[in-house]
Amino acid sequence: MFANPKAIVVDAGIPLTVDKPELIRGKACLAIEDGPTLTHGEMKIGAATVAAMKWGASKLVDPREYAVGRIKDTFKTYPGIGTLLPAMDMEKSR
Repeated sequence: MFANPKAIVVDAGIPLTVDKPELIRGKACLAIEDGPTLTHGEMKIGAATVAAMKWGASKLVDPREYAVGRIKDTFKTYPGIGTLLPAMDMEKSR
């Protein structure tokens, strides 16, 4: 349910492409998604996940056990991210 039932909702079809889809089929893939979309937007999947599924990835790699620094903190703060890797500004973590 929308917070504003009078809001206009625009559903746009944006074509999803990858340069070399043959590199995805049958492989374990790490889905790197837009950080704010996963954290503040609470989206469960993004374009990287859709591309992995569309082009036949065998599975998504879970990055959580390898996370350090700000990424590790982000997983703790937003546990609902799951197996997706949020693209974060790493400049501040150095």
